[in-house]
Amino acid sequence: MGAAMGFALVLGGGFLACWPAWFMARKRRAWYDWDYMSLLAPLPLWLMLTILHIGAASLTNLVIEPILVALFVPLALSLRVFVLDRIFTNLGRSSKLILAACLFLPLWLRLFLPVLPE
Repeated sequence: MGAAMGFALVLGGGFLACWPAWFMARKRRAWYDWDYMSLLAPLPLWLMLTILHIGAASLTNLVIEPILVALFVPLALSLRVFVLDRIFTNLGRSSKLILAACLFLPLWLRLFLPVLPE
């Protein structure tokens, strides 16, 4: 029960941190379904990789990795909305690029982060 509450709090915190980017992108009609996937998919992907015992398994990894993912996602979406959309004209492509980065991060963390001491 406590893990589910922690997961919900981390996901809710990500939603709140993405609110300014969502507001500005919706105002410019530049918020795509890929952005919702970027917001929702990385933490369940990390959870699935953890349940399948892929990567390092220590209590510290189970605490640090979802926090890193939860901090990266709002940062990446804000980067897309406030920086990349002003540089590139193809907004859909930058949205897909951010989705790929957000999905690559949990995989990279699970595969290459060493076992952290407890």
